[in-house]
Amino acid sequence: TKFATSIQKMESKKNRREKATLTHFVSIPLFDPTFVEYFGTLKQKITALHKPTDVFNTKLFQNEKHLHITLFMLDLSSETLKERAQQIFDVMAPEIQSVLQEEGDKLQFTGLGAFRDRRDPRNGTVVYLEPKPSAGVLTATHLLIKAFVENGILSKELFKTSHLTYDRETHIYGVNQYHVTIMNKVFYKPLRSGFPVDKILDGTGSEVIPDCTVNTFHVSTRFSFEGPNG
Repeated sequence: TKFATSIQKMESKKNRREKATLTHFVSIPLFDPTFVEYFGTLKQKITALHKPTDVFNTKLFQNEKHLHITLFMLDLSSETLKERAQQIFDVMAPEIQSVLQEEGDKLQFTGLGAFRDRRDPRNGTVVYLEPKPSAGVLTATHLLIKAFVENGILSKELFKTSHLTYDRETHIYGVNQYHVTIMNKVFYKPLRSGFPVDKILDGTGSEVIPDCTVNTFHVSTRFSFEGPNG
């Protein structure tokens, strides 16, 4: 199992604010060919549901090369922080590989959902696929969060911003809601409000969503995303 450890290059901030600067994110890239093919079919189906007069544009879709699950945000605005993050990935790689191989490296999907526009619940800001991670993916996520917390890089502020969870009884870290964004209003700049999502949710769901194999975790610069390089 491959485990990407490279951190995307970025310009360092000259002046670091007291408040965390969200520069990078840790994610699970989804490059499984079968899943990417399914995403292409889903795009076609959703597009076919709409008339020319509908509030819709194909630019709302995620780029298939950028399909991923965001786990948590990081402030790596200095070279020191980036080096420390790299060290964590280097140390964790063998254990993550072992966990995925022994406990499972699959994502299953339960269907589509939407984050509703608070101003108009008929519209949405994001349409997503909801995954059900295997035990191995959950354990790997826990181990990564734990490592970044214990090394002081994932602060309480970033922990909260990333909507992470911690069970005080089991001492397990996790993500509040795993989701794969497939449409987002921010991808289409002219759209200032949300877009109708009921037609999308009602018109899909009958197709079988293939499992997706997880073979890498990745650190990327915020607002840009590239494939794993390890």
